[in-house]
Amino acid sequence: MLARTAIDKAVRSAGRSRSSGKYTVVLEPQAVYELLSFLVDAMEQRSADEGRSFFSSRSGKLFADFVSLKSDPSTR
Repeated sequence: MLARTAIDKAVRSAGRSRSSGKYTVVLEPQAVYELLSFLVDAMEQRSADEGRSFFSSRSGKLFADFVSLKSDPSTR
């Protein structure tokens, strides 16, 4: 279902030109679920302690500054 939705959106937007720049992207709920499920699966203490996880990052940052996760797109 997720792939079908993505394909439908891609087909509908075909031929539209976009200039390079910064764009806000709103993901379908199922896509967010899929992405966050990988994050939850990675929350294993042992791999973080052994330095095999992005949770063991020395900078203390999990994502780049331009990535933000919000549950309500109307909030900033």
